[in-house]
Amino acid sequence: MPRKLSDEERNLRMMEPLSNYSRWQIDSISRYIGGEVLEAGGGTGTISARLLSLPAITSLAITETNPQNRAALSARLGGRAAVSPADLEKAAPPDFQGRFDCVVAVNVLEHVASDAAFFQNCCACLRKGGRLVLVVPAMKFLFGTIDEADSHRRRYEPRDLRALASASGLRILALRYMNLPGAFGWYYHGRIRKLRVHAEGDLSVFERLIPLFRAAESILPPPFGLSLIFVAEKPAAPGRAIS
Repeated sequence: MPRKLSDEERNLRMMEPLSNYSRWQIDSISRYIGGEVLEAGGGTGTISARLLSLPAITSLAITETNPQNRAALSARLGGRAAVSPADLEKAAPPDFQGRFDCVVAVNVLEHVASDAAFFQNCCACLRKGGRLVLVVPAMKFLFGTIDEADSHRRRYEPRDLRALASASGLRILALRYMNLPGAFGWYYHGRIRKLRVHAEGDLSVFERLIPLFRAAESILPPPFGLSLIFVAEKPAAPGRAIS
């Protein structure tokens, strides 16, 4: 008899086919990514596959602590990226320290128990002048039942990311919201209807409308949104971080 999927697994499976959405996320950060790249927390490889399509990336390494996800990553990527079991919440492996031009974590920071430790260890993996690129769930007000089902420990305000950057001595290059319409849907489903699993029909409509949302936000940056884009640089020379 097949194992019953958890709510989190069901949500992940429903998000997997949303190619417009994952493309929007990657396109929002792609101009900051290049060289030797580390993806922190690769999951099953939805974002990893998108990263491998970026021409500015010369090599990709991925950390993933879940053995089932590592197997899925290796199968999906076919050896095009080095997959490591390193846990960046605990430590930056010696062979990772000061090695990468860019560290990317898309929807990972909200899952770890100590986001400060994870953030600092990601920074330790950067060369001087390297960039940390994050996509995180935004607006604490939106935290609801879907966050709980997806094992989110928190959502973020801009001040939270500024504080993490300041503590690690990073200089912020970009900090902005994306996906304003998604914030309304998340509030409705997670705070009003109190669902634990996405409404599949609504996801399908959302996926079809993403080109319109992208076009609108490219003209007028949203004052709030479902996610925050964060990009910061490790100074090439000692100096106080700008936040």
